[in-house]
Amino acid sequence: MSLHQYISRFTFFMMIISNLSSCKYGKITLIQNSPTVSDSFSDQLTIGTDTVKSISLNSCTQCHSGKKLPNMITDNDIRNHIISIQNEIMANTMPPLIPLSDCQKSILTKWIEIGMPDSSNIKVNSIQSCANGKPQEPETPILSEQNIGYKTVMTTALRTCSSCHTKQDPILKNSDQYKENIENILSEIEDNFMPPEDSGLPALTQCERDILNTWVNLDMPDESNVKIKTLPSCSDIPNSPQVMPIFLMPLTYDTVYSRILKKKCSSCHSETGSEGWLKFYPYSEIEKNAKFWKTPGESSKMVRLMGQQQMPPLDSGIEQTTPDEINFIIDWINAGMPQ
Repeated sequence: MSLHQYISRFTFFMMIISNLSSCKYGKITLIQNSPTVSDSFSDQLTIGTDTVKSISLNSCTQCHSGKKLPNMITDNDIRNHIISIQNEIMANTMPPLIPLSDCQKSILTKWIEIGMPDSSNIKVNSIQSCANGKPQEPETPILSEQNIGYKTVMTTALRTCSSCHTKQDPILKNSDQYKENIENILSEIEDNFMPPEDSGLPALTQCERDILNTWVNLDMPDESNVKIKTLPSCSDIPNSPQVMPIFLMPLTYDTVYSRILKKKCSSCHSETGSEGWLKFYPYSEIEKNAKFWKTPGESSKMVRLMGQQQMPPLDSGIEQTTPDEINFIIDWINAGMPQ
């Protein structure tokens, strides 16, 4: 985009914004009280700044709140950079790991079309791609058909690292940290020191080792044109969808509900369950029972119950929450329980 085009677009959007008497330019925070996807799109949920930030742009502030450009700290920042933000999102280059759903993209697009107001009368459930329903897990493509890149390495060769290395050295929470420590990681894996034998975690298969080595030889790209199925050691891997590791998922209520609470709690903690006095859907139930989710997350009642294997009960036959899942809930609570 030329400088002239940029200035023209910037001026256009500023003219729109200046005519909105309800505009406010506050720092982006985790929206606690506005309904989102998790509320099945009630008639109260309309297109506006808070809706866009909590549904479409929630993951952006993890990097773009001073760490990376463009800054997205204030509502004004978002409006000033909205063209580049929209282009990146529509091209699925942002967020870098998990693209937004069609519904999330449509909410952002509609907000831009109507002038980026703080509020409007347009209901989210009037958008065709935003069908009502509880949060669902995003579909992931068949593993053998995926291209080798950071995301596939994290779902295969390095999927177990976060069990320990989100809390202990070396800290491995993002691509930069993995890349900085890649020589040590390769050495530990080559010598069969990682994952530790006494950890109970599965050792890497030859296919997983080859995926990791190929990624490193390609200079560790976010994505490449090399498909996993082209590696000889990966020719017979199961032809089934690969589940995304939870630590790669957005730190939101939707993830907490669809990946943990729905599977391991809702059979009892629902309207028709035996423990219906404590429910986890929709998000308003979390707010209603806030005493279970107090900060710091490490000492919250919910985390203690899960860590002590009281929830789900050992005799329930339901799979226990994993260390990754518990760590995710801790991080979610400490982040303010974003929706």
